[in-house]
Amino acid sequence: MEAAGVEGRAEGVGMTGPEGGEGAGAGVRANETMVPLLPCASAEETLGFFRSLGFEVTYEQDRPYLYLAFRWGGVHLHYGRAPKGFDPSGEDGGGCLVMVDDVAAYHAVLSARMRSAEGRVPTKGVPRITRYRSGASRFTVVDPSGNSIIFIQRDEPQELEYGGSVELEGLARALDGARILRDFKLDDRAAWRYLRSALRRHGDDAPAVERAMALAALIELSVALDEHERRSEWTEALKTIDLTAEERRRVEGELRNAEELEHWLSGRPR
Repeated sequence: MEAAGVEGRAEGVGMTGPEGGEGAGAGVRANETMVPLLPCASAEETLGFFRSLGFEVTYEQDRPYLYLAFRWGGVHLHYGRAPKGFDPSGEDGGGCLVMVDDVAAYHAVLSARMRSAEGRVPTKGVPRITRYRSGASRFTVVDPSGNSIIFIQRDEPQELEYGGSVELEGLARALDGARILRDFKLDDRAAWRYLRSALRRHGDDAPAVERAMALAALIELSVALDEHERRSEWTEALKTIDLTAEERRRVEGELRNAEELEHWLSGRPR
């Protein structure tokens, strides 16, 4: 569920001004509240999960039909019974977007609550929470039924160019494409393979800072994927690249993402 720039595209769909305006219909006001209704495979697991995250249970019913409702601040989530044969591991039940002002703060709070409840932050399988990188614009909470609740920074860029920006070329474009695979498609494995291939193809001709950024990104991805076989090799290669002070700061910022990810995964204090 990429949905980049969803807020921008939602404007101008027939409601203009506080009273709805032209196209809205008589008496229609643009002050709606939308609440997603998601499939629930297990009421017990869903109740336990959202309670552990600090959500209030505003409605709970199992007969004659299942219906659950949760609230956390302005976030409302409702659940009904999943269809027969529904498999949460497929993660194709549904989801919703939650637009926020400070996505990093939401990730910090939800991660801390999940770790407190579970003793760790699950990052694989169902349920889980995806990692957050400094400067990123979104993360996803996957509930026990495989639904995706995606928290998105309000000012997130509205356009995505899969494969990297057409204004870039070579390794720079691959870095941009890997960023989209990693942060928007949530496919670390694809980003890792894409960058490794691009570094082989374009590394010799790329500027030093691009080679360094690619190596640093691969180190962070190796932590996320628990693929440490070549990490020492990439770290040593980084040390041989001559960079300016500003370029070094950029690379060090990327390496801090790997360090922060290791601490977040382990739960060790900084």
